[in-house]
Amino acid sequence: MQRVLLLYLYVMIRCEKEFLESSSTFHGAIPRVMGTRLEMLISGSSEEDASRLWDWLCVEAFHLDSILDRFNPVSELSALNSCDGWMEVSETLASVLGAAARFHSLTDGLFDVAGGGMGEVETDGHCMVRLNGHRLDFGGMAKGYLLKSFGDRLAWSGVKSAFVDFGSSSILTVGTHPFGDCWKVGIRDPFGVGTFVEVELRGNAMSTSGNTPSYGSHIMDPRTGKPVEGRRQVVVIADDALAAEVLSTTLMIAGEEQGKDILTRFPGVEVRMFGE
Repeated sequence: MQRVLLLYLYVMIRCEKEFLESSSTFHGAIPRVMGTRLEMLISGSSEEDASRLWDWLCVEAFHLDSILDRFNPVSELSALNSCDGWMEVSETLASVLGAAARFHSLTDGLFDVAGGGMGEVETDGHCMVRLNGHRLDFGGMAKGYLLKSFGDRLAWSGVKSAFVDFGSSSILTVGTHPFGDCWKVGIRDPFGVGTFVEVELRGNAMSTSGNTPSYGSHIMDPRTGKPVEGRRQVVVIADDALAAEVLSTTLMIAGEEQGKDILTRFPGVEVRMFGE
């Protein structure tokens, strides 16, 4: 109990929040978690209800980060990546790994958190895992996993209008803007001159991945073990925040025809591409 309380106090100290009574709008921000900034707006809810949801998101974000951060030597993922045999993992890590396995199958193996070795990772169907010499990296799905969980909680809580921005690359919406018929998100083509488009979101999610002039060669092709080259950015809009994030990475790797085939398994998904 004391450890849980200390975690809560640590998280709350690092989170910012305010409530604007004039517009019944709650705003919260975490300057840095999972390597980036997380912000949330909730409109039309009481300060108490919105604050309770924000507190849950803050604690869950830091908790998930403490489990999945492969660069943190004391994280659960680091312990698993260093284990030579079977290891019992938490229900959270088992759930994330299970989701990764499902998307590995749905994407013809292109989404692979084990760098091409997902097919050799063993589980007992519960919480026992053996990596068989491979190492896991959940960087391509951790934000989407958190946003999907939070989206379920927002729906359960009856929130009608909300906007969550996770590092500008992963976005979750509920309903529409309180003063409009959608949430508008601007996307700038990193390879064009002044090219700018607006995406309209209405209770769905958006994720972007790509090689930009300032950030490239970070997405690995599990078939070759080499980074995906080329000047390209992929934008995916989907009802499911986790699917959006997984697909934005997958479509960077897939060719045109394979990408079209994979998208048939995800009805209603919208894709936009910039660059080559």
